[in-house]
Amino acid sequence: MATGVFRSLLFCTLTVIWFFIAQNAGFAAAKDLKPFLTASISNNRPFVGQEVLLTYTLCFRDTAPKISEEVPPSLRGVWVKEAKPERYIRSTPVTIKGEQLRSAVVKQFKVVPLQSGPITIAGYSMNCSLPSDPASFTGSDIPDVRFLITAPGVDIVARPLPGNAPKGFSGAVGTFSLELTADRQNLKAREALTMKIILSGTGNLLTLTMPDLRLPVSFRRNQSLYTDALKNEPGISSGSVISTIQVWPQSAGDYQVPSASMDIFNPETGKFHSIISKPLTIHVSPAAQTETENNSDISGTIKKQSETPFFLRPLTIAAGIIILVMISFVSFSIWNKNRRSYPGRKQADIQLEIERGQSAESMKKAIFALIEKAGISSPCALTRNELKKELLKTGVPESLLNELPEMLDSLDRIIYSTAGEKKQVIPESVIGKIDLLLNTLNKIAVSN
Repeated sequence: MATGVFRSLLFCTLTVIWFFIAQNAGFAAAKDLKPFLTASISNNRPFVGQEVLLTYTLCFRDTAPKISEEVPPSLRGVWVKEAKPERYIRSTPVTIKGEQLRSAVVKQFKVVPLQSGPITIAGYSMNCSLPSDPASFTGSDIPDVRFLITAPGVDIVARPLPGNAPKGFSGAVGTFSLELTADRQNLKAREALTMKIILSGTGNLLTLTMPDLRLPVSFRRNQSLYTDALKNEPGISSGSVISTIQVWPQSAGDYQVPSASMDIFNPETGKFHSIISKPLTIHVSPAAQTETENNSDISGTIKKQSETPFFLRPLTIAAGIIILVMISFVSFSIWNKNRRSYPGRKQADIQLEIERGQSAESMKKAIFALIEKAGISSPCALTRNELKKELLKTGVPESLLNELPEMLDSLDRIIYSTAGEKKQVIPESVIGKIDLLLNTLNKIAVSN
C-alpha cells in the first residue's frame, strides 16, 4: 500500500512539473514570436480576365517592425498592377491560433488571370528589423535584430469563359455601362467636335479594350486618346475609362452618330451580354467661306459669264477691268498708309500669335494659328499625314515634322486629361520641340 501511495505522489509531482514547464515554454514561445506574413486573395476561382485582389498582411506582437528590401512575388500567367501603395500601417487587433496579435496590410496587387487552369503566386518576402532586448547589451548603442520573412503562396484556379465569346467581346469582365457624349451637337463644317465614349462600372477596367466609334463618311478624326478616372479606394477597380476622339465634319447636314456598343462578360451571372449607348444627332451648318473659296467663286463666275452671248463679252470685260483697277488702287493706298503708320506690324502680329501661355491648350492654338499664317487653311481638319505633306510644301524640315505627332499627342493628353491641366507638367523635351516648330513656322509666315 505504501508503494501505491508513493507512486501516486510521484505521478502528481511529475504532472505539476510538466505543466509548469509547458506553461513556461508556451510563454517563452509567445514572447519570442517573430512577425510573419499572411497572404489572401479575394476570389480563388476567378474567370479568365476577371480582376481579383491579392493582399499581404504583416502580423506582429507589440512593436511594428521596420520593413526594407521587399522581393515581389512570381507572377506567371497573370497581369498584375500594385494597388495604390498607402502602406496601411494602421494596425488592428487580431487573434491567430489563440494568440493576441496586431496586423497591418503592407501590400496589395490587382491581379487578372490571363490563362485558365491552376496558378500559384508565391515568393513575396521582406527584410525586417526589431529593437534588441536592452537587458542583453550594455551601453547606449543597441543593435536591431534583422530577419527575413516570406509570405505563403496563394493558389488560384482560373476558370475559362463559358461557350464561344461573342464577336464584339474584347476582354471586358465585370459590370459596366456605356455612354456616348459630344461637347456640342450644333456646329459649322470643318469645326472641331470632341466626342467621348465613357465605360463605367467595376471590373478589369485596366486591361479591357475600348470599343471604337463609327462615324459618318464625311467626318475626319484623329486617333483616340484613352484616360481613366478610377476611384481611389482599395478593392477591385471601379470608376470610368474614357476614349476621347476629336472629329471635323467636312460638309453641312444632319448626321446620326450610331450607338457605341460592346459585349461584356458578367462574372456574377456567368453570362455574356451587350451594353449599348444612346446615338447622337449632330447638326452641321455650312462653313464660312475662306478667301480661297471666295477666289474660286469669282473664277467660277467669270467662267460662267464667258459662256454668255458674244455681244456681252466686251462690256463685261471692260467693267471687270475697271473694278479690278479701283480695288487695286484702294487696297494699295490702305496698305501704304498702314505701312507708314505702323512699321514692322506684320512681324509684331505674328510674334504675338506665338507667345504661348502656361497651358497646353494655348500652345496647341499657337501652333495651328501659325500653320494657317504659313498658308495652310483649316489645318485642324487635316489628318496628321495630310498636315505633314502640306507643311513639307511650305519648307518645314522633315526631321522636325517627324516630331509633330509626339508634340500634339503630348498636348492632347494634358488637354483631355481628367486630372486637369493644372496638375499636368509638359515635358521639357516637348517644350523645346514646340519652340523650334513655332520659330520655323514664324519665319515661313513672315516670308509669305
